[in-house]
Amino acid sequence: MTTTTRVRDLALALPDVTSAPHFGREAFKVGGKTFATLDDETVNLRLTVEQQAEALAVLASAEPCAGAWGRQGWTSIRHSRTKVAEIDEWLREAWRYRATLRILAAHADI
Repeated sequence: MTTTTRVRDLALALPDVTSAPHFGREAFKVGGKTFATLDDETVNLRLTVEQQAEALAVLASAEPCAGAWGRQGWTSIRHSRTKVAEIDEWLREAWRYRATLRILAAHADI
């Protein structure tokens, strides 16, 4: 339900976000830290382990990333099977988790 272009637009609309290629995917960073990667099928988000558990409970399209990445909270979401509002919500969670305190203070409304 959400296109790759729409996910990219949502990520880039967040404050202080940069984008760069990353091993065949597009990586989105805030404060120099990657919070999401994107390809044609999935968006991978850096969440806390607790956030990951919540995402897995509410999104049928979510699964932990493989191996140690998944155990660290990295979560893969099939964006074509997920509503725009849900993708936006989880992108914001990943952004907040990786943003510096200075960036969070400047953008408390996110």
